[in-house]
Amino acid sequence: LHTSPLVEAILLSKQNPPGTLSTEITNLVKDLWCRNHGQIDPAGLKYAVAKRASTFLGNRQHDSHEFLRILMDGLHEELNRVTRKPNYQELKDLPSESDIQAAERWWSYHKSRNDSLIMDLFCGQLKSEVRCRKCKHVSKAFDPFLDLSLELKGTNVMDCLNSFMEVEILKGTERYLCPECKKRTESVRQLAIWRWPKILVLHLKRFGFSSFGSRKLTQKVMYTSMLDVSKFVNHSSTIHYKLFGVINHFGNANGGHYTACCMGNADSDNNQWFEFDDSQVHAIRSPIDPTAAYILFYQRVT
Repeated sequence: LHTSPLVEAILLSKQNPPGTLSTEITNLVKDLWCRNHGQIDPAGLKYAVAKRASTFLGNRQHDSHEFLRILMDGLHEELNRVTRKPNYQELKDLPSESDIQAAERWWSYHKSRNDSLIMDLFCGQLKSEVRCRKCKHVSKAFDPFLDLSLELKGTNVMDCLNSFMEVEILKGTERYLCPECKKRTESVRQLAIWRWPKILVLHLKRFGFSSFGSRKLTQKVMYTSMLDVSKFVNHSSTIHYKLFGVINHFGNANGGHYTACCMGNADSDNNQWFEFDDSQVHAIRSPIDPTAAYILFYQRVT
């Protein structure tokens, strides 16, 4: 609701059928930005999400990242400009293609089936390269993504991004089915961001499972108001992002409390932040809480 390009597009959009996600979020945005009153009840939006995912019925606690993905996927489906999708096809490597050609082919195919405001703003492209350790065959894929889920490896967001793109050995049950060897072999995989989105959503993986059950990681992860990802770019340009929203989780894996911190308007020079805690809203100097940050929202500025 504080993603400026999304808000602007929603305010200019036509009204959709009642009860849909797009209608409910439009109503919520207009209540938030265009009407001068106190508390706003988002029950309509919650019910629209619950119609897509029945686990969100009732008043039980749920994961905010799961909620976000259901919301984004649902909005995309409702707002998809593609009314007749071409038949599904499994994209494969073409030996004569360069990475640039392959990435464009994968992206064009994705856009032929998925073309919406959500894709315009949040969708990036991930390059995955797998190399068989036995025959050295290389397989590449250029898949779309709406957010990145990062392991908590390091003391800051850049450490987590570095870890995300490190070489990973696939062995044991994770062995790769090599098309040349015709069997599962030990391989190495490396991920890279090929196409960076306008809005970058970073999900910090604070929840996991062990032999003792579910657990929450309270490791400190520092983040700053500006994020320079130029070192990860596959060409000579620079890319910078500005932080404009943070979802925090307080508590443990069995229960807790969510708050949100948002910048008033990420497109303006006014960098005033606000904390949203249930019905309470107040201005704050900084959103930084390195042990509670769960989802980070960045807007591309260069």
